[in-house]
Amino acid sequence: MRALAPPLSRKHLFPFARFILLLGAATSTALVLWLSYTLVDPFEDFPVRSNVADGTVVNPEISAVPPLGEPKENSLLMVKDNATLDTVEWERDQRAAFQRMRRRTSCATVEGMGNVFAVGSEKEIPKIKNVILRHFDSHGAARIRGLPPDEFCHEGFVLGKASEAGFGNEMYKILTAAALSIMLNRSLIIGQTRGYYPFGDFVSYTNYSFSLKEVKHLWRKHDCAGKYGRSLQIRFDNFEHPAETNVLCSDWRLWKQPIIWFQGTTDAVAIQFFLKNINPGMRNAARKLFGRTSSLQSRPNVFGELLKFMVTLQQQFWKQLTGF
Repeated sequence: MRALAPPLSRKHLFPFARFILLLGAATSTALVLWLSYTLVDPFEDFPVRSNVADGTVVNPEISAVPPLGEPKENSLLMVKDNATLDTVEWERDQRAAFQRMRRRTSCATVEGMGNVFAVGSEKEIPKIKNVILRHFDSHGAARIRGLPPDEFCHEGFVLGKASEAGFGNEMYKILTAAALSIMLNRSLIIGQTRGYYPFGDFVSYTNYSFSLKEVKHLWRKHDCAGKYGRSLQIRFDNFEHPAETNVLCSDWRLWKQPIIWFQGTTDAVAIQFFLKNINPGMRNAARKLFGRTSSLQSRPNVFGELLKFMVTLQQQFWKQLTGF
Protein backbone atom coordinates (compact mmCIF):
# COMPACT_ATOMS: atom_id res chain seq x y z
CA MET A 1 0.00 0.00 0.00
CA ARG A 2 1.39 3.42 -1.11
CA ALA A 3 2.03 5.83 1.68
CA LEU A 4 0.33 9.23 1.39
CA ALA A 5 2.40 12.41 1.63
CA PRO A 6 1.84 14.23 4.84
CA PRO A 7 -0.36 17.35 4.42
CA LEU A 8 1.27 20.76 4.60
CA SER A 9 1.04 22.30 7.96
CA ARG A 10 -0.46 25.78 8.46
CA LYS A 11 3.04 27.07 9.13
CA HIS A 12 4.14 26.11 5.59
CA LEU A 13 0.97 27.40 3.84
CA PHE A 14 1.66 31.14 4.39
CA PRO A 15 5.04 31.25 2.57
CA PHE A 16 3.56 29.25 -0.30
CA ALA A 17 0.58 31.63 -0.72
CA ARG A 18 2.87 34.66 -0.61
CA PHE A 19 4.99 33.13 -3.37
CA ILE A 20 1.91 32.55 -5.58
CA LEU A 21 0.76 36.17 -5.15
CA LEU A 22 4.17 37.60 -6.01
CA LEU A 23 4.41 35.37 -9.07
CA GLY A 24 0.97 36.52 -10.30
CA ALA A 25 1.84 40.19 -9.84
CA ALA A 26 5.11 39.82 -11.75
CA THR A 27 3.39 37.97 -14.59
CA SER A 28 0.66 40.65 -14.90
CA THR A 29 3.24 43.45 -15.00
CA ALA A 30 5.22 41.73 -17.73
CA LEU A 31 2.05 41.16 -19.77
CA VAL A 32 1.00 44.83 -19.56
CA LEU A 33 4.44 46.01 -20.66
CA TRP A 34 4.44 43.63 -23.60
CA LEU A 35 0.98 44.76 -24.76
CA SER A 36 1.90 48.45 -24.53
CA TYR A 37 4.78 47.95 -26.97
CA THR A 38 3.03 45.66 -29.41
CA LEU A 39 -0.55 47.08 -29.77
CA VAL A 40 -1.37 49.50 -32.57
CA ASP A 41 -1.92 53.11 -31.55
CA PRO A 42 -5.51 53.88 -32.66
CA PHE A 43 -4.66 57.54 -33.19
CA GLU A 44 -1.65 56.92 -35.42
CA ASP A 45 -2.00 58.37 -38.92
CA PHE A 46 -2.04 55.59 -41.48
CA PRO A 47 -2.41 56.12 -45.20
CA VAL A 48 -5.71 54.82 -46.49
CA ARG A 49 -6.32 53.67 -50.04
CA SER A 50 -9.09 55.56 -51.75
CA ASN A 51 -11.67 53.98 -54.00
CA VAL A 52 -10.34 55.95 -56.97
CA ALA A 53 -9.24 53.79 -59.86
CA ASP A 54 -5.59 54.83 -59.73
CA GLY A 55 -5.34 54.08 -56.03
CA THR A 56 -4.42 57.62 -54.98
CA VAL A 57 -3.59 57.85 -51.30
CA VAL A 58 -5.87 60.23 -49.40
CA ASN A 59 -5.17 61.80 -46.03
CA PRO A 60 -7.85 60.46 -43.65
CA GLU A 61 -7.92 63.77 -41.76
CA ILE A 62 -9.53 65.29 -44.86
CA SER A 63 -12.60 63.12 -44.62
CA ALA A 64 -15.06 62.53 -47.40
CA VAL A 65 -17.81 63.00 -44.78
CA PRO A 66 -17.92 66.64 -43.67
CA PRO A 67 -17.95 67.43 -39.95
CA LEU A 68 -21.13 68.56 -38.22
CA GLY A 69 -21.76 72.25 -38.58
CA GLU A 70 -21.39 74.59 -41.49
CA PRO A 71 -19.50 73.07 -44.46
CA LYS A 72 -16.29 74.80 -45.39
CA GLU A 73 -14.68 75.25 -48.76
CA ASN A 74 -11.73 73.09 -49.74
CA SER A 75 -12.67 70.55 -47.11
CA LEU A 76 -11.99 67.65 -49.48
CA LEU A 77 -8.95 66.58 -51.42
CA MET A 78 -10.01 66.55 -55.05
CA VAL A 79 -8.51 63.73 -57.06
CA LYS A 80 -10.43 63.84 -60.33
CA ASP A 81 -12.16 66.57 -62.34
CA ASN A 82 -15.54 64.84 -62.31
CA ALA A 83 -15.18 64.08 -58.61
CA THR A 84 -14.37 67.76 -58.00
CA LEU A 85 -17.56 68.93 -59.71
CA ASP A 86 -19.72 66.48 -57.78
CA THR A 87 -18.12 67.50 -54.51
CA VAL A 88 -18.57 71.23 -55.16
CA GLU A 89 -22.27 70.72 -55.89
CA TRP A 90 -22.65 68.58 -52.80
CA GLU A 91 -20.95 71.23 -50.65
CA ARG A 92 -23.21 73.93 -52.10
CA ASP A 93 -26.31 71.91 -51.26
CA GLN A 94 -25.04 71.24 -47.74
CA ARG A 95 -24.29 74.92 -47.17
CA ALA A 96 -27.76 75.94 -48.34
CA ALA A 97 -29.38 73.31 -46.11
CA PHE A 98 -27.37 74.54 -43.15
CA GLN A 99 -28.47 78.13 -43.71
CA ARG A 100 -32.11 77.04 -43.93
CA MET A 101 -31.74 75.16 -40.66
CA ARG A 102 -30.27 78.22 -38.95
CA ARG A 103 -33.17 80.37 -40.10
CA ARG A 104 -35.69 77.84 -38.81
CA THR A 105 -34.08 77.56 -35.38
CA SER A 106 -33.56 81.29 -34.79
CA CYS A 107 -35.44 82.97 -31.95
CA ALA A 108 -38.83 84.34 -32.93
CA THR A 109 -40.20 87.70 -31.88
CA VAL A 110 -43.39 87.98 -29.85
CA GLU A 111 -45.22 89.12 -32.96
CA GLY A 112 -43.84 86.19 -34.92
CA MET A 113 -44.93 83.66 -32.31
CA GLY A 114 -48.44 85.13 -32.30
CA ASN A 115 -48.87 85.11 -36.07
CA VAL A 116 -49.95 81.48 -36.08
CA PHE A 117 -53.00 82.38 -33.95
CA ALA A 118 -53.70 85.83 -35.37
CA VAL A 119 -55.96 84.83 -38.24
CA GLY A 120 -58.22 82.59 -36.19
CA SER A 121 -58.43 85.04 -33.29
CA GLU A 122 -59.32 87.96 -35.57
CA LYS A 123 -62.20 85.97 -37.05
CA GLU A 124 -63.58 85.39 -33.54
CA ILE A 125 -63.45 89.06 -32.48
CA PRO A 126 -66.84 90.11 -33.93
CA LYS A 127 -68.49 87.07 -32.39
CA ILE A 128 -67.10 87.64 -28.90
CA LYS A 129 -67.95 91.35 -29.07
CA ASN A 130 -71.52 90.40 -29.89
CA VAL A 131 -71.66 87.94 -26.99
CA ILE A 132 -70.41 90.58 -24.53
CA LEU A 133 -72.77 93.27 -25.80
CA ARG A 134 -75.86 91.03 -25.81
CA HIS A 135 -75.15 89.87 -22.27
CA PHE A 136 -74.78 93.35 -20.80
CA ASP A 137 -77.79 94.60 -22.73
CA SER A 138 -79.83 91.92 -20.94
CA HIS A 139 -78.11 91.92 -17.54
CA GLY A 140 -76.56 95.37 -17.37
CA ALA A 141 -77.34 97.77 -14.54
CA ALA A 142 -79.47 100.10 -16.69
CA ARG A 143 -82.01 97.37 -17.41
CA ILE A 144 -81.89 95.41 -14.14
CA ARG A 145 -82.39 98.37 -11.81
CA GLY A 146 -85.61 99.18 -13.68
CA LEU A 147 -87.15 95.72 -13.24
CA PRO A 148 -90.24 95.27 -11.06
CA PRO A 149 -89.49 93.99 -7.53
CA ASP A 150 -90.40 90.34 -8.15
CA GLU A 151 -88.02 90.14 -11.11
CA PHE A 152 -85.23 92.15 -9.53
CA CYS A 153 -85.24 90.05 -6.36
CA HIS A 154 -84.67 86.89 -8.41
CA GLU A 155 -81.72 88.34 -10.31
CA GLY A 156 -78.26 86.90 -9.65
CA PHE A 157 -74.96 88.77 -9.42
CA VAL A 158 -71.22 88.10 -9.67
CA LEU A 159 -68.89 90.23 -7.56
CA GLY A 160 -65.48 91.34 -8.77
CA LYS A 161 -63.49 93.08 -6.08
CA ALA A 162 -59.92 94.28 -6.38
CA SER A 163 -57.40 96.29 -4.43
CA GLU A 164 -54.65 98.48 -5.85
CA ALA A 165 -51.81 96.02 -5.23
CA GLY A 166 -50.92 95.86 -8.92
CA PHE A 167 -52.94 96.87 -11.95
CA GLY A 168 -52.45 93.67 -13.97
CA ASN A 169 -53.24 91.10 -11.29
CA GLU A 170 -56.03 93.12 -9.74
CA MET A 171 -57.70 93.90 -13.06
CA TYR A 172 -57.88 90.17 -13.79
CA LYS A 173 -60.14 89.81 -10.75
CA ILE A 174 -62.67 92.20 -12.27
CA LEU A 175 -62.40 90.79 -15.79
CA THR A 176 -62.79 87.24 -14.47
CA ALA A 177 -65.96 88.29 -12.65
CA ALA A 178 -67.27 89.83 -15.88
CA ALA A 179 -66.55 86.63 -17.81
CA LEU A 180 -68.22 84.54 -15.10
CA SER A 181 -71.29 86.79 -15.17
CA ILE A 182 -71.62 86.05 -18.90
CA MET A 183 -71.27 82.31 -18.34
CA LEU A 184 -73.88 82.29 -15.54
CA ASN A 185 -76.26 84.91 -17.00
CA ARG A 186 -75.86 87.13 -13.95
CA SER A 187 -75.27 90.85 -13.49
CA LEU A 188 -71.86 92.24 -12.60
CA ILE A 189 -70.92 94.05 -9.40
CA ILE A 190 -67.60 95.89 -9.19
CA GLY A 191 -66.62 96.21 -5.56
CA GLN A 192 -65.49 99.47 -4.03
CA THR A 193 -63.17 100.26 -1.14
CA ARG A 194 -64.48 103.08 1.07
CA GLY A 195 -66.61 104.30 -1.80
CA TYR A 196 -63.87 104.28 -4.46
CA TYR A 197 -63.35 101.96 -7.38
CA PRO A 198 -59.90 100.38 -7.74
CA PHE A 199 -57.55 102.57 -9.77
CA GLY A 200 -60.34 105.11 -10.02
CA ASP A 201 -57.84 107.94 -10.47
CA PHE A 202 -56.67 106.42 -13.73
CA VAL A 203 -59.59 104.50 -15.24
CA SER A 204 -63.36 104.64 -15.33
CA TYR A 205 -65.64 101.60 -15.50
CA THR A 206 -68.63 100.77 -17.63
CA ASN A 207 -72.11 101.88 -16.60
CA TYR A 208 -73.31 98.33 -17.24
CA SER A 209 -72.02 97.26 -13.81
CA PHE A 210 -73.46 97.77 -10.32
CA SER A 211 -71.74 98.82 -7.14
CA LEU A 212 -72.37 96.65 -4.11
CA LYS A 213 -73.79 99.67 -2.30
CA GLU A 214 -76.46 100.14 -4.97
CA VAL A 215 -77.45 96.47 -4.95
CA LYS A 216 -77.87 96.55 -1.16
CA HIS A 217 -80.01 99.66 -1.46
CA LEU A 218 -82.30 98.16 -4.11
CA TRP A 219 -82.52 94.88 -2.19
CA ARG A 220 -83.81 96.69 0.87
CA LYS A 221 -86.04 98.95 -1.19
CA HIS A 222 -87.83 95.99 -2.78
CA ASP A 223 -87.82 94.03 0.50
CA CYS A 224 -86.44 90.97 -1.25
CA ALA A 225 -85.77 89.17 2.04
CA GLY A 226 -89.24 89.82 3.49
CA LYS A 227 -91.46 89.41 0.44
CA TYR A 228 -89.55 86.82 -1.54
CA GLY A 229 -87.46 85.07 1.11
CA ARG A 230 -84.15 85.97 -0.52
CA SER A 231 -81.55 87.30 1.84
CA LEU A 232 -78.63 89.05 0.19
CA GLN A 233 -76.10 86.27 0.74
CA ILE A 234 -72.69 85.87 -0.88
CA ARG A 235 -71.25 82.50 -1.81
CA PHE A 236 -67.46 82.49 -1.87
CA ASP A 237 -65.14 80.26 -3.86
CA ASN A 238 -61.40 80.77 -3.53
CA PHE A 239 -59.36 79.58 -6.49
CA GLU A 240 -56.16 79.89 -4.45
CA HIS A 241 -57.32 77.00 -2.22
CA PRO A 242 -57.29 74.01 -4.59
CA ALA A 243 -58.70 71.59 -2.01
CA GLU A 244 -61.76 73.79 -1.48
CA THR A 245 -62.58 75.34 -4.86
CA ASN A 246 -65.56 74.04 -6.83
CA VAL A 247 -64.29 75.24 -10.19
CA LEU A 248 -64.03 71.71 -11.60
CA CYS A 249 -66.73 69.72 -9.85
CA SER A 250 -69.76 71.94 -9.26
CA ASP A 251 -72.46 73.32 -11.55
CA TRP A 252 -72.40 76.99 -10.62
CA ARG A 253 -75.52 77.69 -12.65
CA LEU A 254 -77.53 75.90 -9.95
CA TRP A 255 -76.22 77.98 -7.06
CA LYS A 256 -79.10 79.84 -5.40
CA GLN A 257 -77.21 82.56 -3.53
CA PRO A 258 -77.87 86.05 -4.96
CA ILE A 259 -74.14 86.93 -5.16
CA ILE A 260 -71.18 84.75 -6.17
CA TRP A 261 -67.63 85.91 -5.45
CA PHE A 262 -64.87 83.97 -7.23
CA GLN A 263 -61.74 84.95 -5.30
CA GLY A 264 -58.02 84.62 -5.99
CA THR A 265 -58.30 85.03 -9.77
CA THR A 266 -55.14 87.05 -10.42
CA ASP A 267 -54.58 85.80 -13.98
CA ALA A 268 -56.41 84.46 -17.02
CA VAL A 269 -56.14 80.83 -15.92
CA ALA A 270 -58.79 80.51 -13.21
CA ILE A 271 -61.89 81.17 -15.32
CA GLN A 272 -60.67 78.79 -18.03
CA PHE A 273 -60.70 75.89 -15.58
CA PHE A 274 -64.44 75.77 -16.29
CA LEU A 275 -63.52 74.35 -19.69
CA LYS A 276 -62.61 71.18 -17.75
CA ASN A 277 -65.64 71.20 -15.45
CA ILE A 278 -67.24 67.76 -15.11
CA ASN A 279 -70.75 69.16 -15.64
CA PRO A 280 -71.63 69.44 -19.35
CA GLY A 281 -73.71 72.59 -18.79
CA MET A 282 -70.85 74.51 -17.17
CA ARG A 283 -68.39 73.20 -19.72
CA ASN A 284 -70.56 74.33 -22.63
CA ALA A 285 -71.08 77.76 -21.06
CA ALA A 286 -67.31 78.18 -20.87
CA ARG A 287 -66.84 76.98 -24.45
CA LYS A 288 -69.34 79.51 -25.78
CA LEU A 289 -67.15 82.24 -24.36
CA PHE A 290 -63.60 80.87 -24.67
CA GLY A 291 -63.92 78.43 -27.55
CA ARG A 292 -62.77 74.84 -27.67
CA THR A 293 -59.41 73.87 -26.23
CA SER A 294 -58.83 71.49 -29.14
CA SER A 295 -58.77 74.39 -31.62
CA LEU A 296 -56.35 77.03 -30.37
CA GLN A 297 -56.55 79.12 -33.54
CA SER A 298 -60.29 79.66 -33.07
CA ARG A 299 -60.10 80.87 -29.47
CA PRO A 300 -60.92 84.58 -29.09
CA ASN A 301 -59.09 87.16 -27.01
CA VAL A 302 -61.84 87.32 -24.39
CA PHE A 303 -59.96 89.35 -21.79
CA GLY A 304 -58.82 91.89 -24.35
CA GLU A 305 -62.37 92.51 -25.54
CA LEU A 306 -63.71 92.63 -21.98
CA LEU A 307 -61.06 95.16 -21.02
CA LYS A 308 -61.94 97.41 -23.96
CA PHE A 309 -65.64 97.13 -23.16
CA MET A 310 -65.42 97.74 -19.42
CA VAL A 311 -62.48 100.06 -18.77
CA THR A 312 -61.64 103.49 -20.16
CA LEU A 313 -58.54 105.51 -19.35
CA GLN A 314 -59.19 108.80 -17.61
CA GLN A 315 -58.47 111.78 -19.82
CA GLN A 316 -55.84 113.20 -17.49
CA PHE A 317 -54.06 109.86 -17.28
CA TRP A 318 -54.16 109.51 -21.06
CA LYS A 319 -52.50 112.91 -21.39
CA GLN A 320 -49.73 111.83 -19.04
CA LEU A 321 -49.12 108.71 -21.11
CA THR A 322 -49.22 110.29 -24.55
CA GLY A 323 -48.28 113.91 -23.88
CA PHE A 324 -51.35 115.16 -25.77
